[in-house]
Parts: sequence; C-alpha cells; structure tokens
Amino acid sequence: MALERAPELSPDLCDGRSNRGYQRGVYRWDWAGGRADLERALRLFSGDADAWRRYGALLENLGRKEEAVQAMERAVRLDPLDGVSASALG
Repeated sequence: MALERAPELSPDLCDGRSNRGYQRGVYRWDWAGGRADLERALRLFSGDADAWRRYGALLENLGRKEEAVQAMERAVRLDPLDGVSASALG
C-alpha cells in the first residue's frame, strides 16, 4: 500500500508520516505505531494543522481528552478557515 511506503520514500516529509500515523492509530488500532508516526511528523513540521488534528484524534481514541483538545485547538489556530479541524474540535 502506498500509504505505508510514503515515509520510506520521503522520510523528512510530514504529510506522508502524519497520514500513515492517522491510519495506523485511528483505523488499525496500532496505537504505538500511529503515535510514533504522528509525533515524528510534528517534529518534522510543527506548523501542520492536519498533523495536529490527526494527533488530536489519536489522543482522543486513547482517552487523553485534555491533550486531544489542546492538539485540536492548535490545529484550529494554525488554520482557522479549516472546517474539518473546527468540527473535530467541536
């Protein structure tokens, strides 16, 4: 699957890693793998609103509500016109 290979092909690209992390953590329940990918994505580019929203979704699934809200709030601050992040925060 291309999503799995994206971080291997471009290890310093935030998008591929945050997408894979979201899929791993939220859909496949690979909490550790998803979290590792998303945290690496945020280290690569902490200004990515999508990565913060995805990280917030994973934290929410892990029951870490306060941290999830903080991540979602950061996503909204980074991209206030993004309805997906605003909806996720709501």
